[in-house]
Formats: sequence, structure tokens, C-alpha cells
Amino acid sequence: MTYIPLNKTTSTLRPATAGIVATLTLASTMSMAAPAEDVTSPAVVVTGILMKDLEGIPGSTWVLPETDFTRLQPPTVKEVLRTVPGVHVVDEDALGVNLNIGLRGLDPRRSSRTLLLEDGAPIHLAPYSDPSAHYHPPAELIEQVEVLKGSGQIVHGPQTVGGVINFLTRRPPAEREARLRLAAGNRGFGSVYARYGDGNAELGGAIDFLHKRIDGSRDKYEHAVTDLALSGRVELGGQHKLLIKGGHYIERSKTAEWGLTQARFDANSYGNPFNNDIFELDRTQGQIVYEGWLSESLALSTRFYAQRTSRTSYRQIDDSTDRMTAGAAGSGCTSGAQRDSYDNADRCGNKQRPRDYFFWGVEPRLDAYFNALGAENHLVAGLRYHDEDITRKRFNGNVANAREDTPGTQLRDWNEIQAQAWSLFAQNTFTWGALGVTPGVRFERIESNNRAVVLNFNNDGRSLKDSNSEVLPGLGLTYKLAERTSLFAGVHKGFAPPRPDANLSPVDPDLVPVEPETSTNYELGARTQTSSGFTGEATLFRIEFDNQIVPGDSVGLPLQTFANAGETLHQGVELGWRWEIRSLGGAGGTPYISGAYTYLFDAEFSSDREDSSRNVRGNRLPYAPEHLVALSLGYETASGLDVRVGLDHVSDQFADDLNTVAPSADGQLGVLPSHTTYNLSVNFKTPWKGFNVFLSGTNLTDKVYVVNRVNGIQVSRPRTVFAGIEAKF
Repeated sequence: MTYIPLNKTTSTLRPATAGIVATLTLASTMSMAAPAEDVTSPAVVVTGILMKDLEGIPGSTWVLPETDFTRLQPPTVKEVLRTVPGVHVVDEDALGVNLNIGLRGLDPRRSSRTLLLEDGAPIHLAPYSDPSAHYHPPAELIEQVEVLKGSGQIVHGPQTVGGVINFLTRRPPAEREARLRLAAGNRGFGSVYARYGDGNAELGGAIDFLHKRIDGSRDKYEHAVTDLALSGRVELGGQHKLLIKGGHYIERSKTAEWGLTQARFDANSYGNPFNNDIFELDRTQGQIVYEGWLSESLALSTRFYAQRTSRTSYRQIDDSTDRMTAGAAGSGCTSGAQRDSYDNADRCGNKQRPRDYFFWGVEPRLDAYFNALGAENHLVAGLRYHDEDITRKRFNGNVANAREDTPGTQLRDWNEIQAQAWSLFAQNTFTWGALGVTPGVRFERIESNNRAVVLNFNNDGRSLKDSNSEVLPGLGLTYKLAERTSLFAGVHKGFAPPRPDANLSPVDPDLVPVEPETSTNYELGARTQTSSGFTGEATLFRIEFDNQIVPGDSVGLPLQTFANAGETLHQGVELGWRWEIRSLGGAGGTPYISGAYTYLFDAEFSSDREDSSRNVRGNRLPYAPEHLVALSLGYETASGLDVRVGLDHVSDQFADDLNTVAPSADGQLGVLPSHTTYNLSVNFKTPWKGFNVFLSGTNLTDKVYVVNRVNGIQVSRPRTVFAGIEAKF
């Protein structure tokens, strides 16, 4: 077998095979908009989930290169993610700190059904016990985004239904570099990003610092984040490499999760009577990744990762119909006043939810290349141990700005949750000429325990354990029609574990534990990349759920719960394309167009609820829009000016399983009307090398629309326009 360098600047080897499945977690350096041979960036150790031979991947993929971020100059990462086929992003807050992503009609709430990774490591609060996304790398730190769907995702986990999104951050350099980016705009927007790095062929290190803030989507809301990231790499000699990463992220927001009633929304869409609602988050993470080539055909990689996140929400109400906590004696916070939050917010108490999440894991992988059965083979096999510890508390304060140590504050609830998970996975690609066949399997074993230390102000101590085991097979096919043009198909079993915080209550005598979410997923598609600058992919998909998990409030159950909704069906088509129209550009410049379209023609309940009063068979799933459109048109001149205009469209959505059309008084039911927003970005590379200026605007028409109704009406982000300068040295 012949081996070739992975790219032009690294000595790492791999087989010279066009039909290799993208499961070796080497950094992908390929832009979907450029031929593979244009790649010159060095591949660092295992941070990515795709290899550059995208035509050999048995499933839908999409890569967002750094040029996408440069052209859009987005205020958040959400604007770029919307350009990915099949991705539905709910614009709940102004800075994108609450990332709500739904793939192929899955519920977008806190991205709990999308596996999110940063440089290959999980970033949810607790991937098995509480897969909520309250963090993602800020757009300024991202070098590339990889999206993987279909059967290839089963080597990742625990979520294997919709897909995987991996954020690749800037890597340690091989030479000295410095970068400074400053931006400011309306609604108090401001951003400072600085980077310094140095290195050579053997060593490299970098430090990244970011601080940015903006006024929130509603009155008195605001968001601020600070991110400090460190990274280093060491060449250990031969084919052995080490990557070390760490960072600390801080969010301080004046915001809460409650929404508006319909009357309040009609009176003032951005209204907010609460001066003291606060959300605080501190996240510290680190990972060490080793990669070693034991021979030209055998590679071993091992990842160790750990993350601690502390988040606290101080709020006076949880949803649009909630009552505030009683106030101190003489405050005037009577029973009636507790329900009239707009006139009595300053008199009443609050609810405090401090939560601490810690997880760590270790994952060794083996990649082997060999000849067998007349085929070239690429085997990926590995295992992972993952451990989680969660502390969840609830305090009641008797003043609006109470904290845990404020006199009169009482501890109402305290739960301790632990989870241990063992994963085994193996996947092999057989390549016979143009045909690639990729069978694979993943095994998940999860053990959970929920202990109620304090319940309703009283010591309790009861606990409840649960365990789940799943075998997840998959099979993928690829057929190479021509250079960089291929067909792909696949089928795999999808899996998402239940949450012990909401579904494993040790104090509920009528508890019916939620079963794991399982599905059968099908894909059929084609992708191409031409020398003329066109890249495209089309995918037909089908997801059949046996027992899809949905938020409890969408099926008539209390808030903060989840339930199995029975059988559901998702079917649709995704189209994605990029075209650098070089034939029309000439010496003056190059026009370009890109787009993503998702037509989810089926997203429905296939069975009725056990409660006969909720016959929902054939109804559409909540928060599953039928149409998603993202279009961009731009022109880049030879003199360095780049102008891009775009639009995003989301069609109507329902908020509940009964498909209620008319808005309810509490704002939690009713249609979410379709909306179309427009955006603009302008970039200019100045005559001074390394100095660029930019202008960016989102929601240019300042359209007001409903983004969700989970806890009442949440409103869209107002128009945001900012300008800035970036210098690279």
C-alpha cells in the first residue's frame, strides 16, 4: 500500500485512498469551497472529526471555513450556523449565549439533541445527565466548524440522532503571530479580541483573550462574556504529538428564562419589569490529547478532558403565569401581589438556582490501515469512560435581589446527581475502487443516581438509581462517480439518554421513568466539488423514532419535565451549495453565492399519547418548521473590498403537540408565525498588510417576531449594526 503526506506541511502519514471514512479525529483543514490541494494549514493532533477526503464519508457533512466567519463578521456564531443545511437556530438572546440548535426537526431547546464538541471534546453542561448548551466557543476564537450527520456519527456520542457539530478553535502556531480585533456598534455592542502566539516545528503556544457585551433583546437585559484560552503543542519526536488546551469562560447577563403573556407582548414586545434577574456562569475546561503513529499503518490517539461549570440563575418568576416568592414582613408582597409581577416586582422575593457541573473522561482510539478481502481498509476502534457529578440547589429569597447568603433566604431543594458511562465503538471502511462500505457499531452503558438531599425545605436523603444499555449499529455506503463527486447512503440506530434531573425523581411515588430515545435513521445523498469553484450537497433523510423525548409542557405536563411522545417521523431534504463564480469575475473580482435550504415535509406524531384526551397522531411536532432558507450573495474585488448581502427565512411553527393555532393568554401556546430577516457585511483589506476594516448588520429591517413560547413569549433580537478593525502581525 502506498502512503502520502496528510498535507503539504506535516509528516503525518495516511493511505493514499480516496474512499476513506472521516472518523480519524485529525484536524480537517479543507474548505468546502476550495479544492483539497489548496490546503496548506498544518494538521494538529486529534481535534477534528472529519478528514479532507469528504467524498468518502458515508453521510451528510458540511464544513464552515474561517472565510465564512470573515465574510459574515457575525456578532454571534448563530449567524454562521444558519448557513448549514438542516440546522434550525432559535435566536433567543442577543449574544448567542443560549445556543438553541435543532437538526432535522429535532427540538432546538438548549441544543439538547445535538452533540456539541469543541476541538473534539464535549461542551454541554453534562453530556449524559443534562445535555444543555449554555456555552460554545465565541465566533472570534473559531477557525472552522465541522458538521457530521448520518451513520458516520455513531463513533461519537452520546447523542447519535441528529448530528455532531464540532467547533475547531485557533491552533498553536508554528511561528510568531499577533492579532487584535476591535468592534463597536449600536445597542451597546462592544468587542475586544487579542491573540499572541509563538512557535516552531517542535513547540508552539498561544493565548487568546476576548471580552464583548451587548444590550439584551428586552428592556434592562444585557449580556457580557469574557474568554481566556491557552493552547500548546509539542512534537515528541518521530510521529508523536501532544496538544494541551485550557481555558476559562465567564458570562454575566441580566436576563431570565420567563416569557411574556400575549397581552404584555402586544403592549410592549420588549417589556421587562424585573431589575434584578441575573444569570451567571463560570466555566473552566482543559484537555490533553496525544497522537502517535506506531507505524505507517497504525495510529494511537488518547484524549483526556475535564470541565467544571458553575451556573446560577436569580429570577423572580419561571414563566409567564408563575407567582413570585413571598417577600419579607411588611414588604406588601401579599398573595395577590405575588401574581402581579409588573407592579410588585420590587416588593417580592426571588428564586435562586445555583448548579455545579463537573465531568471528566478519557478516550483512547486506534486507527489501522490494512488490506483484506481484496479491499483497502480503515478501522477505527476505541473506548471511553466518562464521569459526571452535578449539584442542583434551589433557594427562595424574600427580597428581589436576594442571594444564597442574604438573611431570610431558605434552601428549598438540593439534589446530587451522578452518572458513569462506558462506551465502546468500532467502524471499518472497506474500499473496493470507487465503492466504500462502512459498517460500525457503538455500545453505551449508563448508570445514573439521583439523591434528594433536601426536599421542600426538609432534609430527605432518598435516592434512586437507573441504568441503560444500548447497542447502536450503523452501515454506510459511498460511491465515487468522479473526482470529488460521490453518492452516499446510510442507516444507523440513533440514541439519546434520558435526563435523571427531570426523569429520575426519587421522591415521586407515581414516577414513570422516561426511556432512552431511540430511532432508526436513513440517508441518501450526493455531493460534488468542481474545479470551477462550485461545492454542493443534497441529502434525503428519514428519522423514525420509537419513543421520542419532548419537553413535558409541549404535551400537557408540567414545566421542567420531559416525556416520551411515542412514535414520530421526520422526513425531508437538505440542499447546500457554495459557488465562487470565477468565470464571471475577471480581473476586477469574483462574485459568489451560497445557500442552504431544508424542506422538512414530515415532522409528525405517528402514534397517540396514552392519555386519550390528547390524540395527536398526524399532528406536527413542536418547533419543527417546514422550510428553512439561508441565502447569501456577494462580490469580492481585486482591490480588497468584499460586500455580502443575505437573508434567513423560517416558516411557521407550532408550540405544542395539539398544534394550537390561536395564541393563548399566557403566551405559551399558538403558532409562531414565519419570519424573514436580512443581513449585510462589508470587509475591506486595506493597503496596509494585515489591516482590515469591516461593517456588519443583522435584522436590518428591525423585524419583531416570536422566537419561542416555552415559558411564555420570547422576542427576537432587534437590529444590530457594528463596525470594527482587525490587525494581524
